Amino acid sequence: MPDRGRRTRPAKRTAKPAAGSSEPGNSGASPTGCVGWLWWRANATARPKPKEDYENERKVPKAVRAEFDVMRRRYKSGELRDGANIKFIGDGVYEFRYSHIGNTPYRLLFMRWGKWAVALDVFKKTTDATPKDLAVTRRKAWLKTFGTEPPT
Repeated sequence: MPDRGRRTRPAKRTAKPAAGSSEPGNSGASPTGCVGWLWWRANATARPKPKEDYENERKVPKAVRAEFDVMRRRYKSGELRDGANIKFIGDGVYEFRYSHIGNTPYRLLFMRWGKWAVALDVFKKTTDATPKDLAVTRRKAWLKTFGTEPPT
C-alpha cells in the first residue's frame, strides 16, 4: 500500500533505569523476568504487611488478586513487559495496573532486588497520581536492612 504522506507517532517512552546502572538495588538484571517474588517486611522476623493487605478480601478482592497472580507469574517468566499492565514509576519502583469491575483501579507496587522482585504495597487507587511514597520508603528500608544485593 503506498504511503500517502501519513505520519505515524513514535512509541511513547517510559522512564526505565539503565541496565547495569549504579542505582542501589538494581543489579542490571533484566527489567522483566525474576527468580521469584518476596513480600516486603521491616526485618527478617517481621510480618509481611503488604502480603496481609493482599490477602485481605476487603482491601483486595479475590478477582483482583487472581489477576495480579497471573501478572506476577507472567513477569517472573519474562512474558510481561512495560505496557498497559506494568510501568516503571521512578525511584526504583514499578507498578502492576489492573482495573476491576466498574473501572476501579488497583495497583501492586514492587522493586527489583537483584534477580528477585519484592512486593512493596498493594492498594485500591483513589487519586489521579499513584501514591508511591510508602513504596519508596519501604524500598529504602529494605535496602538498608537486607542490603543492595541479595545473598547468593
